[in-house]
Amino acid sequence: MAVLRDGERLVEEWLMQAHGTRYELSHEPFVVFDLMVGDKRMTYDEFAERIAVGEFVTPTLLHRGGPLSLDETLKRLGERGFHGSLDLVEGAVWRVERDKPTGKKGERRHIVDCLVKYVRPGKLDGMYLPELSGQESVWNWRP
Repeated sequence: MAVLRDGERLVEEWLMQAHGTRYELSHEPFVVFDLMVGDKRMTYDEFAERIAVGEFVTPTLLHRGGPLSLDETLKRLGERGFHGSLDLVEGAVWRVERDKPTGKKGERRHIVDCLVKYVRPGKLDGMYLPELSGQESVWNWRP
């Protein structure tokens, strides 16, 4: 709660139960990737500064700056990523930020423009969920 202010929320992914990727986690299954107020995302710098007070697991930052090709991104990510994936990595997310004019002469504000996700061909969503697989639940982590 030290991270959040009124009206804010952390955006995360629970890796506890396998959906489409199995993991051998070396950390807790709560992975935080964003901080939002309503439908507005905080910039990466704001997010990083704010979550630094907690002990949160976050996705690995592969690049910062100008464009990065899909080929180079996948090369940096590797086949299994950084969270102990037992299956091929799902893909990657690009966070696009820019300076937006405020309407006042020469004034600009840094914003998150959009997030883009690449999902590798052949990845099957939910393939480990019992309701789709007909098998028992697959757990990546149990307390």
